[in-house]
Amino acid sequence: MTSNNASYLIFKDLEITSNNYIMIILNKEKLIEFLSDVNTLCDLSSIKNKIFILKNVITNHQKDKEGFINIEASEETISIRKDVIIS
Repeated sequence: MTSNNASYLIFKDLEITSNNYIMIILNKEKLIEFLSDVNTLCDLSSIKNKIFILKNVITNHQKDKEGFINIEASEETISIRKDVIIS
């Protein structure tokens, strides 16, 4: 395998497949509060569980019982690419 082929294999999964990114609008205060709570946790299992909750809410808007997802942008929200926050 040549070095060009090796580089291609390494970076193949990083290619951008679409110029149409899905943006989501999050409640800034709720997100900061959530991340502050995660930051206080000490054990990895608890951190993973909390992050799983956030990822689940972002991917399944119907499960948003905390009010993370907003429909309209405002000064109290942030817009972020869905693929970025999930990763």
